[in-house]
Amino acid sequence: MSEHVILIGCTRCGTTSLYNYLGAHPQVNLAKGQGQREVHFFDYEHLYQDGIEWYRAQFKPNAITCETSPTMLQHWLAPERLRYHLPDCKLIVLLRNPVDRAYSDYWLAVRKGWVTGTFEHAIEGEAKRLAWELKTPNFWQQHFYLSEHHLCGFLERGLYAKHLKRWLEYFPAEQIRVIKSETFFARPAWAVRSTWDWLGLPDAPLPKFRIWQQADYPALSPATRAKLEKHYARPNAELKELLGWTF
Repeated sequence: MSEHVILIGCTRCGTTSLYNYLGAHPQVNLAKGQGQREVHFFDYEHLYQDGIEWYRAQFKPNAITCETSPTMLQHWLAPERLRYHLPDCKLIVLLRNPVDRAYSDYWLAVRKGWVTGTFEHAIEGEAKRLAWELKTPNFWQQHFYLSEHHLCGFLERGLYAKHLKRWLEYFPAEQIRVIKSETFFARPAWAVRSTWDWLGLPDAPLPKFRIWQQADYPALSPATRAKLEKHYARPNAELKELLGWTF
């Protein structure tokens, strides 16, 4: 396979938008698998069992092949699998303020019918739900696809340093590009051009920028925001130690 790029996360951080913008370059070939942008070969067991040749068949040859599977960031087996099959691939991670990300993720789950009740109720019981899942034998191999971790891990996904450290055990830092979502939202042209440059691609006409997967929902209550800012204070400090910046 030619040089390969995967946007591994995070959910509700702008991955769809950046993926489509990067695909505007004539030397970037986006995933064609089943008409989807999210291939999920490395984190969906039923697809992983189809074998690496199935995965390779989702792409047409080009200078750069690219896909996005944004739940891979949190998946415990995905880094090792990806390192085994594609050790030279490049990874892109978008990170959004974890409070805003969690709230946006909740409303996506509401629209999909994955969760009912208030956001506050959902996050109150999250830790117990996720802990129960991890007691299940072979959880990551057999149960991730329809799990609370995958569909409703609103707070867990925002523990960015925890997840990035796991990926850094398998890939050198120079193969992982981390972009702050707020910067991407404010400066999409910079994000696209600098990423093309990181991939070794020549400059090309920029796409027409639009916001993908946008939705309207009520504002988060100040009390809940304050609670979650406290919840993420230590994880964000760990992220600053790792990357040199935080939210």
